[in-house]
Amino acid sequence: MACLGAIGLALLGLAAPPTFRNGIGAAELGFLAAVGAVAGGVWGAATLLDHHWSELGRLRRQLMLGGAVTRPALQGREGEDEAASLAAAIGEAIGRWKAKAEQPDLRLAHILAALPEAVLVVTPTGLVSLVNGAAKAAFAGRVGLGTSIFDALERDSFAAALEAARRAGRPLAAELRDVAGGEMSATLTCLEDGGAVVTCPAWELGRGGTLEQDLRLHERPPPRAPLTPDTPLAVLPAVSLDTETTGLDAARDRVVSLAAVPMHGGRIFGADALDRLVDPGRPIPARSTAIHGIADVMVRGAPAIAEVLAELGPLLEGAVMIGHSIGFDRAILRREAERCGLAWRDPVCIDTAQLAAVLLPGLADLNLETVAAELGVSPVGRHTALGDALTAAEVFARLLPLLERAGARTLGDAEALAARAVHLRRAQSQAGW
Repeated sequence: MACLGAIGLALLGLAAPPTFRNGIGAAELGFLAAVGAVAGGVWGAATLLDHHWSELGRLRRQLMLGGAVTRPALQGREGEDEAASLAAAIGEAIGRWKAKAEQPDLRLAHILAALPEAVLVVTPTGLVSLVNGAAKAAFAGRVGLGTSIFDALERDSFAAALEAARRAGRPLAAELRDVAGGEMSATLTCLEDGGAVVTCPAWELGRGGTLEQDLRLHERPPPRAPLTPDTPLAVLPAVSLDTETTGLDAARDRVVSLAAVPMHGGRIFGADALDRLVDPGRPIPARSTAIHGIADVMVRGAPAIAEVLAELGPLLEGAVMIGHSIGFDRAILRREAERCGLAWRDPVCIDTAQLAAVLLPGLADLNLETVAAELGVSPVGRHTALGDALTAAEVFARLLPLLERAGARTLGDAEALAARAVHLRRAQSQAGW
């Protein structure tokens, strides 16, 4: 279109240059049409190029965030097909590389799944991090990945047997009592982190051939160094926190659920998460229950906020509090502490919504679901405290490479970058937090 307009202008200049002295005639109309064609063509080309570069930028961001490559949402024009083809090729290459890298782990998983003996691995707190099909049969289905071994075994007998194996310095046979009052023979092997491997005969092999495992549950946050503005984001001690409340007024409403997930840089330690229902001491409005699903009957008998704040305090000590619109959670926790007469010191906070406003310009909105989707994070348990805390933690971990690319490598850098989200910060301040 721009080229045709330029040709038209050239021909008009040679044949009958427009003067506009005697009004608008044929030459002048032709001139205006040619100028419009040039302007429209340039605008269209700029729009196409902008979209094309946006798709390439989106693809580059996905690669920076760990290779979660997806095809562009819109397709049909040549530039979009090109970006989509490139995304598909990169995704296939990453898939082949991952499949090759995971082959040894898959072989080991198949071997453990095929064993006729029950194999169970637990963390120091008793969380099940690996269980094969034979173990599920031996424990009558009372154990699974992420459950507690104490759902199946009596705590004191297991602790005593584990301590005996630790003192012996070798695998040790033991008689363990189950929660139903029976006994079972097992062999306990201590792990360096304080966890254990439990093996025992499986009397029923109908569930063999399966394996569930997440050995990351054994990871623990390293000791926290003193927090300063120069603390590198890569080793930042942090806690991703979220609350569910009776409403959205930070000055008046009360907490009904709280979750806090420890982090160290981009590493998330879900096994150490704090997840508590809270009795707010007042009825929960139906409109709030419709959002988070927590009703009065669910918090009956739950601890009061003072007890939960006492648990939260050590977790926040020396850490940055992270969350999506975390200012609201900080404000409501401050007010809850004041009501209880508890000392409260505002922790340093990083708002993932503010970071997204600066690092991900052009998003339709900045709610947690939209930001998570843009970063390739799949929200779990949306509008539950633990689900939103885990999602915000994943979002922050995905933002770290973008922060580094923007030149923000320390806590002070991240705070300065978040301060650039002027409009969002103003709206949050007007909301009272």
